[in-house]
Amino acid sequence: MAENSRHFLMSDRSLHLEASLDKELYYHGEPISVNVHVTNNSSKSVKKVKVAVRQYADICLFSTAQYKCPVAQIEQE
Repeated sequence: MAENSRHFLMSDRSLHLEASLDKELYYHGEPISVNVHVTNNSSKSVKKVKVAVRQYADICLFSTAQYKCPVAQIEQE
């Protein structure tokens, strides 16, 4: 699960977003479902939500390196 909160100037209320996947393991070509929950206690309106799923891989050759690659992305207004 990933989450983020946004606090605005001159306001004590915040915007909170949580995103999670419906399972931990996906196979190549399989659709990815993302659950997004927005709690908007602020007076601001949410105009756009952008979600990206990244794959992290630890590759061990001569030394260990971590690579990341976006595998899915969507932007919704």
